[in-house]
Amino acid sequence: MEYTFLILTTRNGSKYARSIGKAIFKLGHHYKLAGVDNFIPVLAKCPAEQTVVHSRVAYPFITASKWLAEIVACKNPVINSPKTLMLTSNKLQCNRMLRDAGLDAVPSLPLTQFTNNLPAKESFIKMMGMFNGRVIIKPIVSSGGKNVFRFSDDEYLDYTYFWENYQHKEFFVQPYINVVAMRRVIVINSQAMHMGFEDTRLPDDEKWKLSVCINPEITISPLSVKEKSLAERVQNIVGGTINFIDLMSSDQGKVFVSEVNTSCNLSRHDKLVGGNIAVAIAQCLIERAGRLL
Repeated sequence: MEYTFLILTTRNGSKYARSIGKAIFKLGHHYKLAGVDNFIPVLAKCPAEQTVVHSRVAYPFITASKWLAEIVACKNPVINSPKTLMLTSNKLQCNRMLRDAGLDAVPSLPLTQFTNNLPAKESFIKMMGMFNGRVIIKPIVSSGGKNVFRFSDDEYLDYTYFWENYQHKEFFVQPYINVVAMRRVIVINSQAMHMGFEDTRLPDDEKWKLSVCINPEITISPLSVKEKSLAERVQNIVGGTINFIDLMSSDQGKVFVSEVNTSCNLSRHDKLVGGNIAVAIAQCLIERAGRLL
């Protein structure tokens, strides 16, 4: 049977979604691309008994209920599941689930725990006291490394600018960890690929942010058995099928789960491995379609 795969994507992610689609086509099947705001009409034009939906979109909270309701109502199989999409959209909730399962995810608390009913100065003192004088503040809905802040206990003036210009409810707080490497692990159908994609710390302290998403100089990095096993456990816990899991290595040799993703643009990563990721995703989708349809 020839299958059709409707790939949900954002505008920025459409190039890589098309790469997956082309791999699907080369394997003898069909694909269409759609945005979350128009996928229902596109789906209606697909053969009902032969179509699988593959979502590569993580949802901002304000529209999550509408989009997720449409996906849940969809009668066709959906890879990844709505539950996984919601978890990978809410980095704080996902972090808590992983920690509750006993995994080494970085301790995280909602920023509002420190800002509600407190003036900026008292909020700052309370937060620094809990996290030993140095914190990272991140958006609950990830933005590819953007709007991530680091504050030390001598940077109150910088914190007041953040306090006054950002919505506190949209952020969470973590202790600052001296990270020496960030690795992205591609996990497909509970199997981690053998190679990860690495960003390592530069010696300049101003360049403390690591990103395996937007850094153009990421490199291929062999994964240890421990890293592969950890990433596979993460996917099993969040219930995903195709995930991109970011791990952090500290200067103390400890490995933490940073975050779990479903919608990354992997064009830069795939270029390093000759398109093998898109092919592996396509093969997984086809195999799953054979079981679900």
